[in-house]
Amino acid sequence: MIDFQFPKNLCEQLDAIVCRFWWNPKSKSGPYWTPISWSSSCRPQKEGGLGFRKFRDFNQALLSKLAWWVLYGKDCLCIEVLRAKYKVHHNWLNQAPHSNASLVWKSLIGTKHLLSEVACLLVGNGKSIRTWSDPWVPNLPGFIPSPKFGANPDLALIVSQLLNQDGSGWDIAKLWHFFEDSMVDIIMQVPLPSFLSADCWSWTLTNLGKFTIKFAYWLGRISSPPLMMDLS
Repeated sequence: MIDFQFPKNLCEQLDAIVCRFWWNPKSKSGPYWTPISWSSSCRPQKEGGLGFRKFRDFNQALLSKLAWWVLYGKDCLCIEVLRAKYKVHHNWLNQAPHSNASLVWKSLIGTKHLLSEVACLLVGNGKSIRTWSDPWVPNLPGFIPSPKFGANPDLALIVSQLLNQDGSGWDIAKLWHFFEDSMVDIIMQVPLPSFLSADCWSWTLTNLGKFTIKFAYWLGRISSPPLMMDLS
C-alpha cells in the first residue's frame, strides 16, 4: 500500500469486506443491517466513531510517508534513485510535476498537498532557504513570510542573509528593513541552533518534528487534495 495509489473501486471493495466482517461475518453476500454507517465507524473514538481506517485514506497516509522521505532525503538507495531521477531539490513542494512520471511518482505527487500543510524548514545555517518562497516560520500560517509594503525585496534573498555575521542570531536592522513590526516579532521567535548546521525539514504536527502515519492519516481525512480523487 505504500508504493502507489490504489484504485477507488478496489478500496471500496476492501472497505466493504471489513464492514461485513464486523456486522455480518457469517454471510458472504446479501443485505445486512449495520448499527452505524461505515463512515461513522471510521471516525476517531473521541468523535463517537470506532477508529476504523478507510483503505484509501490509509493508502494515502502510507504514500505520504514515502513522499516525506523524498522531501528530506532519507539515506536509502530507493529514495536516492527517485530524487536523482526526478531532480528533487529543496523546493520540491513547489516543483512542477513531471509529465512522463511513473505510477509510483504520480502517487507521491498526489500527497504533496498534505506535506505542504504541515512541513516547515528548521533554520540551521539558512543557506538553503529562500526567504519569500520556502516555508520556514513555524508560528506563521502557511509558514512563508511576506515583505512589508514598499520594501522591494530581492527574490533571491536567502535566510542566512538575515542572520548576523556569525549566524548566532537575527540581524534586527535587516528584519526591520524587509518586514512589518508584527512579522519581525514572529520571526524573532524562530529558534536558531546553538551550532550552525544544515537546514532540515520538520513535521509540525508532532513535538519532535517527526513524521507519523497516524497524524498523516487524520490530516488526509480533513484535507481537500487537489491532485487526488475525493477521499470522502
